[in-house]
Amino acid sequence: MQLCREVRDEFLFLHDLYVNMIVSTLTFVAERAGEGKLGEALEYQFEKAVGPLLEEFPRPQVRDKASFLALKIFGVDHCNRTGLPRGKFTVEETGQALVFKLDPCGSGGRLYRAGAYQAMSLRRRGREALVDFVFSAACKYLPLPEGLLAWTFADRGGYVTQRKPYGQAITRSGQPWSFGRKGLPLYCCQCGMLQQKLGTDCLTISPPRSASAPCIWRLEKA
Repeated sequence: MQLCREVRDEFLFLHDLYVNMIVSTLTFVAERAGEGKLGEALEYQFEKAVGPLLEEFPRPQVRDKASFLALKIFGVDHCNRTGLPRGKFTVEETGQALVFKLDPCGSGGRLYRAGAYQAMSLRRRGREALVDFVFSAACKYLPLPEGLLAWTFADRGGYVTQRKPYGQAITRSGQPWSFGRKGLPLYCCQCGMLQQKLGTDCLTISPPRSASAPCIWRLEKA
């Protein structure tokens, strides 16, 4: 049982590596080639990767759609609520819809909440350099307590994962694939492209308005 608890978190490292790579690539495209080319890249990404996945999106039963999102998308994305900040989602039913509240989602929401779209402050950079130096020097001569090492890893981004990248880009203008919003984190634009392709007849996505806000997915029953 202890072994199972230890290995359940191993996917988080690869998951967060992919997330960090994707947001960095989207930022590179937007800053070097402009948001027009970013839109083309998102279109290509949707055609090659997201579109085939949606072929499994069950129709027409809304509960089947909800199960698909919960089990194959949000459930695996939040990686058993491991890492920092932790991903979390809940499902509520109203008379008209099923509502997923991602607070935050396990990928783009965690990036946003961790400060990935801000520049790393000089204070943070200096503190990390000091902590690295002290711990590297101390480890050569002292057996450091496990709790102290765990605190250090948590401070740098979480257990078995990487620190989120700093200085990532947001949209400079409202785009069809950014929910029409200026200032939307680029990782969230992938869901914006999904919304653009699917329309709002069945599914409505409301991305977070701030780093502390949830993302809301609403599935209409009718």
